[in-house]
Amino acid sequence: MKKEKFALKNIKYGSTNASIHASERLNISHFIKHKILPTDTVFNLCLKYNVNIEDIRFSNKLLNSKQIFAMDEIVIPIQNVPESQEKFPNVKSENVLSLQEYQEWIKVKINIHSTSPKKQSKSQERYTESPPNVFNNIRTFLDKTDTIIENSHQNLRLHADVNIPSTDTINQNSDKAKNSSNRRYNQQPSYKNNVDILYKYGKPTRYVPDIIEYDQYSVYYDTMNRIPRWAMEHITKASLKGKGNRKHSKFGADSINVPKLFQSDRNDFRGGSLSRGHMVPAGDMKLSQKSMDDTFFYTNIVPQNIDNNTGYWNQIESFCRQLTNDFKDVYIISGPLFVPYFDSKDNETYIKYKMNGKNNVAVPTHLFKIIVGVNKENDIYTANVVVPNEKINSKKKLTDFVVPIEMIEKLTGFVFFPKLKQLNLKNLCTDNIRKCKLPLTWQEMQQLKKNEQNPKVHEKNNN
Repeated sequence: MKKEKFALKNIKYGSTNASIHASERLNISHFIKHKILPTDTVFNLCLKYNVNIEDIRFSNKLLNSKQIFAMDEIVIPIQNVPESQEKFPNVKSENVLSLQEYQEWIKVKINIHSTSPKKQSKSQERYTESPPNVFNNIRTFLDKTDTIIENSHQNLRLHADVNIPSTDTINQNSDKAKNSSNRRYNQQPSYKNNVDILYKYGKPTRYVPDIIEYDQYSVYYDTMNRIPRWAMEHITKASLKGKGNRKHSKFGADSINVPKLFQSDRNDFRGGSLSRGHMVPAGDMKLSQKSMDDTFFYTNIVPQNIDNNTGYWNQIESFCRQLTNDFKDVYIISGPLFVPYFDSKDNETYIKYKMNGKNNVAVPTHLFKIIVGVNKENDIYTANVVVPNEKINSKKKLTDFVVPIEMIEKLTGFVFFPKLKQLNLKNLCTDNIRKCKLPLTWQEMQQLKKNEQNPKVHEKNNN
């Protein structure tokens, strides 16, 4: 059988004029997620061809195809393709599906937005099955914001402190810097490729996907501190009414995505006043038992003060769920912070935090939550809160902890919801009917029930 040479970096979806994001190009996660190429096969290929695993860029990034997919003999065993007979009824090869054929199917079937849809060629018409659903609700929302921007008749508001350059600008600046460096040392531009010798024995790598995507949420896992840097979720009124039950879930390591070297275990969250704190709450993932179970991976857990976890933080989580009564979609990003403090003794600034357990899991000083609500009219409301990782009086107002999103971005090193930066956003705590008013704690609700059952006690307390 003739084997195809294949370079994935040339594959883009939609027209050349479309706004193409890295997450919308073919990447290795498609092969692994849909059981086209098993994870072990990918690792073996890397070893065989002396390719660093980091070049593959597992999640949401373009493959470095210069070495991997320019190899002649890579073909996809058709028995590894789910429902292969239905999806590829006319494949000429008896036992294999070439990458050329898989590419052709993917190009037709990945359903993303494009400025000018193209008519399928005759060679593409053979692939008639539905595409794999590789884009989750979060990514769908980010794509929808393009339409909101285009249809907006209001003045666009830009954040003064955050200037996000376009990909073209980054590439231009990179080229200018390289050319400037070549002129400075009187070198020819072709000499720049000698940097490849640095990676003769491989690049430093984490062996963990940049973003781990579960059924209903995604997370960025910090392999050094062994906690999530952020976790992102999407909830609706309907998604909160599933049959997932936390009684059937157990805490554990995600051994598929995280090597043992970078894992934590249950003993790392014990001691003192600490507990295992979910960043994506189990109560938000009731859509299925699988979704519920995913929240109990330690990739979603931080060492959290137990009073904070069961008290004020729990109130914030309940407040977010209540927002589904006012908004058709609620998007939430939660995570830990390590906030610097100023020491007046020596006039210096420090970051100080505890490392817990034998795996040295970092105990955050604070926690943050970024909340985005979209109503039926597509008006977008936001609020950003930062609370200390300690016991907080339940009478404290949530507005006492509201901060600009730039503060969270500077402390984490991430820009969150970048496509919202150009929109005229509304304040969730002032423009919304709930005014960021937190619900009662469990203890307060129990006390309220007792007072209703015993009116005399209630009357006495009021006096």
